[in-house]
Amino acid sequence: NLNDAVAAVATQSPQADAVRGSRVFNQALCIQCHRFDGRGSYLGPDLSAVGQRFMTKDILQAIINPGLAKSDQYANIQMPPALLNTMKAQDLADLIKFLEGAKWPAE
Repeated sequence: NLNDAVAAVATQSPQADAVRGSRVFNQALCIQCHRFDGRGSYLGPDLSAVGQRFMTKDILQAIINPGLAKSDQYANIQMPPALLNTMKAQDLADLIKFLEGAKWPAE
């Protein structure tokens, strides 16, 4: 649920870490479809500037319900169902912290 995800990120954001978020991006296989700072695939939208263009709630909405604002360009690409169910609140906060940056963080 979107409100639960927003609350989880808000609760965990003080401890959020972009390096851990980059690992979540890889482990959740986001990188197989999405590009970020020159890494990843072009199957789905490039997420390099998503953190500068959208609020946290909008990013979470796109993850939870990607079909709501999906471009025709990506009509045949499906997000994994229940993707957030595999993440802990801290993982989600870390992923958002990563997406808010414009560059891949140094390890």
